[in-house]
Amino acid sequence: MNQLPSLPRQVYQAEQQYRQASGFYAQLNARAASSYYVDFANTLSAPSYTLWGAKFGYEAPSKQWEVFVDARNLTNQRYATAANTAYDAKGRDSANFYPGDAFNVTTGVAFRF
Repeated sequence: MNQLPSLPRQVYQAEQQYRQASGFYAQLNARAASSYYVDFANTLSAPSYTLWGAKFGYEAPSKQWEVFVDARNLTNQRYATAANTAYDAKGRDSANFYPGDAFNVTTGVAFRF
């Protein structure tokens, strides 16, 4: 029996955060998905992937503002974040995959009113 296309059978997300009373925090996170077929005939599949990330920051004791650095895809893994569903891809990739984001770092300041 064929599997439904474009749906990973397993998806996993986790994060671990350490926070000090002074307002500093550090967070590690992971996101993973199993491989999945992109066509109803089950001839072409997207590979599985695991992404790692980290976030560091400081939140003011008043909780009114925060600064942070957020790094994602630390290993710069190439992966398909989504795929076009086809009836029968015949095992060939014809631009069916949407690439995921490469390694990136975001910094920011948040203000709460």
